[in-house]
Amino acid sequence: MKPANGWILIIVIMLWLAVGCENSVQQANEPKPILPILNQVQSVTVTSINGFSEGLSRLEQQADIALLLQGMMDAHPSYIDDPEPSGLMYEVEMKSDKQTQTYTVNDLRTTDSLDTGVKIYTKDNDGQSHAWTLPSEWIRLLLGLNAVDLEEPILSISANEDSSSVIVLSNRNMKRETVRDAIANTLAFSGMAANEQPKYDIYWSDSQRFVVRFTNLTAKSAVQFQLDAVQAETEESFVNKSQKDQNHATLMGRA
Repeated sequence: MKPANGWILIIVIMLWLAVGCENSVQQANEPKPILPILNQVQSVTVTSINGFSEGLSRLEQQADIALLLQGMMDAHPSYIDDPEPSGLMYEVEMKSDKQTQTYTVNDLRTTDSLDTGVKIYTKDNDGQSHAWTLPSEWIRLLLGLNAVDLEEPILSISANEDSSSVIVLSNRNMKRETVRDAIANTLAFSGMAANEQPKYDIYWSDSQRFVVRFTNLTAKSAVQFQLDAVQAETEESFVNKSQKDQNHATLMGRA
């Protein structure tokens, strides 16, 4: 019986080691719950990593910095994908009296990313990178574009034929039910098989950005819809009478 007991002990040890290794891998992949933030930040400098000059800013007004930091406190832990999607990349440097904290920001708003508009990254003392997600409103503030009282409500619409997606951004929080109804009530299509209609889902990364993903478009099909009926949470309209068809979306099936 002793040899059998010895084998049982070896098996138990091997299982224990395997479970320990699995837990270690899971812990390494788990997102960090809290984004590290400096106290008493005095300035925030934004530099483009992609080489674009537009949108660069330096924040020194304490009211703006306070709003920016509050948004970071509310950031949601995320993962770093393989490969990680890439948008417009920015380096953000925050300074206090004695310390400097640097972040990398990945602006995915104009990409076809379904559930994420903005990601922010830091590295810990071991060189391990960690990620969090933030809303569109936060990066507008970061880039000095959040003067809502000086801007009229506007929608920015683009199409990605590779993923059969329409990407919509706004400078106001949108009423989601008005988006759903506007698409359903104005959707038109061509080139579909007999008795077939476009199938789609609406994905929101935050209240200022959504993606409409179509799942059954073919090379000969096309869809279009109108978003004039979309409303902001402030009850404002996104219709600009001087720019006709500004809120019109058209998407061709992938060739």
